[in-house]
Amino acid sequence: MNIISKKTKVRPTILPASLGVAVALSSLSYASLSEAESNFVLEEVVVTATKRESSLQDVSVAVTALPESILEQAVAVSTEDIVALVPSLSLQKGSTSRSSSFNIRGIGTQSYSTAVEPSVSTVVDGVVMGRSGQSFMQLLDVQRVEVLRGPQGTLFGKNASGGVVHIISKDPTDEFSSEVLAAGSEGGEYRGGATVTGGLTDDLAGRLTLFASHQDGWIHNYFDGSDRNESDDWSARGKLRWDATEDLTLKWSSDYYEKDCECSQSTIRSMDPDPDILAEIYPVVPGPENTDVNNNGDLSVETESFGHSLQMDWQLDEYILTSITAQRNWNEAADEDVDQRPTDPLGFEQEGTLDQEQFTQELRLTSPLGETINYVVGAFYFKQEVNRTYDRTISSSTSYSDFTVDTENYALFGEVTINFSDVWRLILGGRYTADDVSYDHENYTSSNPQIAMLSDKTDADDFSGKLALEWNASEDSLLYLSYAQGYKGPGFGLTATTSELTPPIDPETADAYELGLKSMLWDGRLSLNVALFYTEYHDWQTDAFLPNPEGDGLGTFQATNAGEVSTAGLEMDVTAQLTENLRLFSGLTLVDAKIDEFENGPCSFGQIYRNECPTGSQDLSGGDLPSSPDWKFNLMLNYFIPTDSLPFDWILAANFTAQDNVLYSVTQDPYMEQDGYEVLDLTLGLHDKDERYSSTLYVKNALDEHYVQGIGATSKVFLPNGYLQQVPRTYQRTVGIEFRYRW
Repeated sequence: MNIISKKTKVRPTILPASLGVAVALSSLSYASLSEAESNFVLEEVVVTATKRESSLQDVSVAVTALPESILEQAVAVSTEDIVALVPSLSLQKGSTSRSSSFNIRGIGTQSYSTAVEPSVSTVVDGVVMGRSGQSFMQLLDVQRVEVLRGPQGTLFGKNASGGVVHIISKDPTDEFSSEVLAAGSEGGEYRGGATVTGGLTDDLAGRLTLFASHQDGWIHNYFDGSDRNESDDWSARGKLRWDATEDLTLKWSSDYYEKDCECSQSTIRSMDPDPDILAEIYPVVPGPENTDVNNNGDLSVETESFGHSLQMDWQLDEYILTSITAQRNWNEAADEDVDQRPTDPLGFEQEGTLDQEQFTQELRLTSPLGETINYVVGAFYFKQEVNRTYDRTISSSTSYSDFTVDTENYALFGEVTINFSDVWRLILGGRYTADDVSYDHENYTSSNPQIAMLSDKTDADDFSGKLALEWNASEDSLLYLSYAQGYKGPGFGLTATTSELTPPIDPETADAYELGLKSMLWDGRLSLNVALFYTEYHDWQTDAFLPNPEGDGLGTFQATNAGEVSTAGLEMDVTAQLTENLRLFSGLTLVDAKIDEFENGPCSFGQIYRNECPTGSQDLSGGDLPSSPDWKFNLMLNYFIPTDSLPFDWILAANFTAQDNVLYSVTQDPYMEQDGYEVLDLTLGLHDKDERYSSTLYVKNALDEHYVQGIGATSKVFLPNGYLQQVPRTYQRTVGIEFRYRW
């Protein structure tokens, strides 16, 4: 994407073992752009969205691909940053990674119970992540990021009912090269990293990448004069590629990530003007632009993630056998201060840990191209154990819980393409999935020290199908009509206070319809891809709030099936070489994401306080899905400025993102709505003609537009009619500089 040269044929290679879309881009440098001929066209993009090589313009899948060049120009250093580059992608920001997730086309995880799986699948180098919190990481030595939009149940499995975010890191190279990076910006952000790669023997190559960063806090705490949201993290990844024979390649990958932070500190957005509480939190002034707190509680989140994988590509005549075996762990420990006050109302304290371990194995066989019938078939196995502990103290009464959830999943899948002619094709796909979920749960309170032991299990199976018809209306255009099913497995609504067996929640299923166009226009200088979509979700999994019967303003969130939801809209991706030196990368999404049926929906703390929900529940049918603006738009322009007398050239880039109002709660509480906003990022890059060094001056949020990433209601025992907000670091204009050196 967005790398321009005169059109060339891409040499076929063995299908990469990584799953999903893979974008094959040329190694065209910025310097070579000035040498493009007057008839320059967009570089061909090769993808494996159907797990075989095809041009991006020839596959009937809605995909946004972000190559390394786009990520660098946008100064995208974490997965959260890609939300500004993909209009169909949005972020649900919680107090920890555990309670955060991505949304695609309005669909995302709405229950963070330990026994409920994600709705959007995150995949790293072909390995699926079992928990939504694993989605948030540094973009470490990344070659590309791809976002597959809509249900991907046939090829990607059960936790891709909303879509897939696939992150592909760089592989080892035979030739030696290395790179160092150093960056800093206003507000005390510092980043540094190094990569080295090259051949170790004639048939063995390696790659090692190290990265670390520090971020000062930006939420001022008047209680002790500190700044909350300070963080330190570091990561490492090593890869080995062994060409065992001409037909067999093995690749080993190991990575480690660690983060310690005082995050994510929320601020008071609004509350009823209680004079005693306002005097207590002074000089904090609640408001939409408030970035101050007055808190005495501890706030810390410690995250650790590591894993190993072995992938094999074996050429068997014209067939390819691919295997990916992986083991991963993800741990998070959090202390939270939720009262937002320098005192301790009810003596409220809470902390918890989550430890996750998973094993995955995929095996697939891909047939040769050029036949009337082409196919890919495979098998998949997933096993996960999640252990959760939780301590909560209220008015000197302490409760403790410890529970373990085991998930086991088996699947068989396949996709067949029938070539009726050179211009007509029929695609048939299917995946059979079997799920087993079980848990053991124990808890006790200081007032009732007898341990309550609970155990339960459930299972389900499903067949997800796909049917697509493709028509090449011309040499440079593809029209397709597809129907695909999605599936999200069963689970349980486990909470820290679960004290009795509750019925399991049913699987969530989806029926998706899509009409799409892939086209090349303007003599190959412009690609225009459009998708019209409509998807229905049945037995939608979400959380309902259950208030305590004592009426103390507290309660628990319980996972449930909420009936029906749907999402419909239009997506458009445009890439164009406007002039020899001016490039454009743009996207637009119009989406109507609705709750069709949810009669016993939850109420927010604020709605209960205002007596808008006297029974603690409400009919949410007809409401909007959360974290889904009706429209979102992004536009990136890159202008190459060559110089004849200097050893370097210039790149001027601007990335503009705008979106409509967004509701941050399924409760439809209007107090949790963020107004529409626009963000403009600017970069000025200096690039050595010999590609040895580059320096980039960047401005994040150049228009100084204040916005928040999440709004939530809090209990009346802490703040009457109180609402809290998550303020991102980029809530104000920030200037920084980044330097890279290669040899």
